[in-house]
Amino acid sequence: MTVPYSRSARVYDLLYTSGVKDFAADVDAVHNLIAERNSGARTLLDVACGTGIHMAALREWYEVSGVDASPDMLAVARGRLGDAAQLTRGDLVSFDLGRTFGAVTCLFSSIGYLTNDTELRRAFSRMAAPLVPGGVLVVDGWIRPDAWADGFREPPREADDGTTTVVRVTRSTRSGRITTLEMHHLVRTGDGVDYFVEIHEMMLTPTADYVAMAEAAGLNVDVVPDFMPGRDRIVGVKPG
Repeated sequence: MTVPYSRSARVYDLLYTSGVKDFAADVDAVHNLIAERNSGARTLLDVACGTGIHMAALREWYEVSGVDASPDMLAVARGRLGDAAQLTRGDLVSFDLGRTFGAVTCLFSSIGYLTNDTELRRAFSRMAAPLVPGGVLVVDGWIRPDAWADGFREPPREADDGTTTVVRVTRSTRSGRITTLEMHHLVRTGDGVDYFVEIHEMMLTPTADYVAMAEAAGLNVDVVPDFMPGRDRIVGVKPG
């Protein structure tokens, strides 16, 4: 799997909290899904936790831990959470914290960075493994194949917090099931202007395949359709 967000980790939150995504509403929705299925859940592992922005809000209800493959994103998460969360470097297919959780999440379509079905099956198995009986897994799928629009032109994203200005322009292409997002960044700070490009490869997977892999991992599964346009949320519960 690829390890996204290296140079852009420092501006990730600025880009996505500037009217792009309502993280507070999303966290409420995730918590409600978990509480409806396991009201006793008190521990939560966020896989592909990124900058820890979800975990910071989920701490209202859970003792949180996080795993991410990007050391740059984890550095931002540590700055945000300090000692309030166990943060571990690891990838979706092989992480093992040696403990169990009432809930496991993999949010904001991070699962899409697995670019073959073998990795995807391993990831669902790995995420299901640390769940206690009755534990809940929440996974946000990447864009459904039927919802992908070739030639889609995402508007440029711009954000400014008074210290840093960032502009991002993305070019998206598709080859078979693999989508490539070519992200061009301009970042202005007091030190000058930095330009860099990051390439993100993500795999289109039908929701039915996500469901089948979660069921193969031993979970009872249902789907929240279109949690974001063209993307479905997979919710699994470990029997017991």
